[in-house]
Amino acid sequence: MKKIFITVFIFTFYFTTIATAKQNKAFTKVGDWGQVILPIAAAGISYLKEDNFNGTKQLAKTYASTMLVTYGLKYTIHAERPNGKKDSFPSGHASSAFGGASFLAFRYGYKYGIPAYLGAIAVGASRINANQHSLADVVASATISLICGNIFTTRFEETVTLGAGPVKGGGQVLTMKVAL
Repeated sequence: MKKIFITVFIFTFYFTTIATAKQNKAFTKVGDWGQVILPIAAAGISYLKEDNFNGTKQLAKTYASTMLVTYGLKYTIHAERPNGKKDSFPSGHASSAFGGASFLAFRYGYKYGIPAYLGAIAVGASRINANQHSLADVVASATISLICGNIFTTRFEETVTLGAGPVKGGGQVLTMKVAL
């Protein structure tokens, strides 16, 4: 958990530093689309891995708790955005993206988690680039998502089950379940 947090923090700092160096309107679209694409991709990967019920349930819990905490804080704190508007802390876009990424990392491992976290970091960087959020807003969103993902998501174990049953003429065949 500590390694994941440190890695996410370093990448967030790196990408947000690049993003704040020069504003780019096309880059802003990364945040707008990424906040939707990452959770949908997480659901799609769960479906493709035939992890439908448990995976979907854990994604829903991770995502819903992340967004509830995010919007609970946002509408309680009323922090000012860098552009002068209200309700900056934490970033809803970043929380949405990190919610999907955290589910993928905790459920399916780093093979899925690292690309998803890089996408979520890009979403956070785009929000800073658009002058909508500060680095603290994005880091808070990532932290909330990591905590919720850690609470509600368990590791997916792919298994192969071999058949069992009676054999014609007497005898039995044993069942074997192998975790991959």
